[in-house]
Amino acid sequence: MFRRLHPWILPVGLFALTGPATRMSAVRADAIGTAPGLAWDASTQRLSANIDGWSLPKTLTRLSRITGWEVRIEPGADRRIATKFRLLDANDALPRLLGDLNFAVLPRSNSAPQLLIYRTSAAQATEVVPAAGKIGDELLLTLKPGDPSRIDAIARQYGGKIIGRSDALNTYRLKFDSDAAADLAREALKLNGELAGIENNIRYDRPDFSEAATEAIVPALNLKPKGVPAKDQLIVALIDTGTQKVGPPYDGFVLPSVKLESAAVVDDNGSLSHGTGMLLTLLNGLGYTQHEGESKVRVLPVNVFNSAETTTSFDVALGINEAWARGATAFNLSLGTPDPSPLLDNLMHQIHDKGGMFISAAGNTPTAQPSFPAGSPWGISVTASQGPGVLSSFANFAPTTDLMASGRSVVTWNGQRWLVTGTSPAAASVSGISAGLLSRGWTPQMVEVDLKKNLPFTPSGN
Repeated sequence: MFRRLHPWILPVGLFALTGPATRMSAVRADAIGTAPGLAWDASTQRLSANIDGWSLPKTLTRLSRITGWEVRIEPGADRRIATKFRLLDANDALPRLLGDLNFAVLPRSNSAPQLLIYRTSAAQATEVVPAAGKIGDELLLTLKPGDPSRIDAIARQYGGKIIGRSDALNTYRLKFDSDAAADLAREALKLNGELAGIENNIRYDRPDFSEAATEAIVPALNLKPKGVPAKDQLIVALIDTGTQKVGPPYDGFVLPSVKLESAAVVDDNGSLSHGTGMLLTLLNGLGYTQHEGESKVRVLPVNVFNSAETTTSFDVALGINEAWARGATAFNLSLGTPDPSPLLDNLMHQIHDKGGMFISAAGNTPTAQPSFPAGSPWGISVTASQGPGVLSSFANFAPTTDLMASGRSVVTWNGQRWLVTGTSPAAASVSGISAGLLSRGWTPQMVEVDLKKNLPFTPSGN
């Protein structure tokens, strides 16, 4: 038990949007129970979609991951996809995704089905679409303490090319000629006494969210940034896509962005980026803990996504470690993948034990299988509600889930209101609340107890 230093009040607005919504199309995402992106119900073998402007390769990469299908496509085939539907079987769902392209789903006795996509002949579907998850031709090697230059000789010996380095983590990204070559090297490397760890690099999809102009009320942020030395700021790291320029009153809370070498340039005049949506949602969450005055909280955006619309566990680890080195205390991770990463888990463990706090989005697939890093024991996993105590139909409900917050957020950017949906804004809201409490002297343990009391996870929806 502990005494609340400064109680925070949870407004109805954190659970559900309030106020006028004259354009109903702007708030349909939850109305049909469809989260942003693609979702697969394994029990019924049905697909749901809520996507706008995706490329065909991105769509098929996601489809392969969630279904387990091997997807092959005719080289050069592409189209932009915008569609929304819920729980359709493959015969009805695939035409909505593929448009005028032809397809065939071929069952296989000893493995998952194969999906062929082509213009005129199935024989033309020769290009394998890589699924998110383990990158077959890459390994991450972590050296035992010592001279980091040893990795060069190790890479040469086992036939790998170093394409990423982190001396701070003693971890190096090696690429091999093929998946088979990487598998052979992995077995041989198990006998190398200079290594502390060997693992696959994991691919993360760019996180998804809906966006639409809406007349719903945007929470007012009446806080001002408190002028304090950098060492006294409470920094929360936003590990995400790139963020765009934001105006007052938000801009004073935002530190200069950290960008990895592989990260893509963000268009300040285009559509709202995922990172920007989470930045504004996080700061609105901060406003729930303090309705006016000044705050020493700052947000450090860390862009870990590259131009291929994916990132990897290696780059996410680099981003987290860089943010920690720059003084971040709390970390918002509105991204995920089904595959755990020992590198990320170990890093989160180390930072957690030194006083850091991780808040992760549980994922937009309605399954009891955890997404990672939300499934890590060293952080707090947040899923989405569609009302007080009611789990959103699209939301992950894994046993590792800790909290449940609104899966909707309304923000203002570039002179327009935007509706963002999913477990990502749920996590970002909680990160803002947590940062506000931490900035007042609460410990991460105190914050976690209080959050679980105010935002309990109720998987039954009761």
